Amino acid sequence: VTDKQSIKCDMVIWAVGVLPVVDLAKDMGVELGVTGGIKVDSHMKTNLDDVYACGDCVESTDIFTKKQVLNMLWESAARQGTVAGTNCVQESSIFEGSFAVLLSYVGEVPILAFGLTQKDLEGEHFEVLEYKGDETYQCIIVQDEKIMGVQMIGTLDGSAWMLAQLKKGSPLNISKLKNRRAAKMYPVPAALAAYLSHFQSTQQ
Repeated sequence: VTDKQSIKCDMVIWAVGVLPVVDLAKDMGVELGVTGGIKVDSHMKTNLDDVYACGDCVESTDIFTKKQVLNMLWESAARQGTVAGTNCVQESSIFEGSFAVLLSYVGEVPILAFGLTQKDLEGEHFEVLEYKGDETYQCIIVQDEKIMGVQMIGTLDGSAWMLAQLKKGSPLNISKLKNRRAAKMYPVPAALAAYLSHFQSTQQ
């Protein structure tokens, strides 16, 4: 919008994305990865001796897809910082990989996203399954009969089941997902927060 007009609306969502700030690392000679973030090994060590990196500036391996990603979420950053700090004092610690889950609320409306997006899979063959309700929305990204990513608005029903299937990486009967609403097919009574807490504890 460039003409400074006023547009009436119920809500404005400003989504511009983020990029890692790596100028200092580049000046030091630190190697960057395929995503543009700082390249580190499982100990959070860079290509330079005694130089470690963690947080939003580094790329990491997604535990679901095994691909290099920029996971700019506090949960991964906190674990990376613990690993980097531990290795700095010469005690061995390994970062198992990123766990990309975003859960937020706009008022009382839950917004959940995990796994890959359509942009992440650009240029590859995949299928998008969409389920729209009166006040809910689900988008399930499928590749090779496997759930690769999920976005949900207005509901968390079925999310823990789909997250578990994404983690397993096993082929599913995707035809059922095409014919019914996934949230109604696979209800999970446990809260998503409880599942994530359990999953995180198993990674420590």
